[in-house]
Amino acid sequence: TSSYRHPDLKCQFDWVWSSETNVVSPWANTTDVTYLKDFLQKTMSRWRAPDSLHVTQTILTPATGDTLRGLYKTSSQPQTDGRELNPNLSDWFEEFREKFNLNIAIVDFLTPQLINLLVNLNLTGGSVVRS
Repeated sequence: TSSYRHPDLKCQFDWVWSSETNVVSPWANTTDVTYLKDFLQKTMSRWRAPDSLHVTQTILTPATGDTLRGLYKTSSQPQTDGRELNPNLSDWFEEFREKFNLNIAIVDFLTPQLINLLVNLNLTGGSVVRS
């Protein structure tokens, strides 16, 4: 497969991917929103180098039970569907942008409000304009 970790591509495009440390993308592997925020703050403060890209994975990982409930379409919705996490992301992204120079974010479930926020963060250099 071709990716930034592929040695031949790294040699061919060394001006893009000069070392393994250029892209850091830690994964929390959790279903807990509080743990996720703590994990993100710790990893960004520890691994965020000025010359690197840090992928902020605001993703809750489904537990086996969540997946099975989804397969059998029970009335119980998985906690990893974004409803618990997304209301926090506006504040998190603003905080992360100010403290850690947030530059890449992964989100599982996009909403129009979240899209507007992320576009706004990019256009204003990190300051959220709330309406």
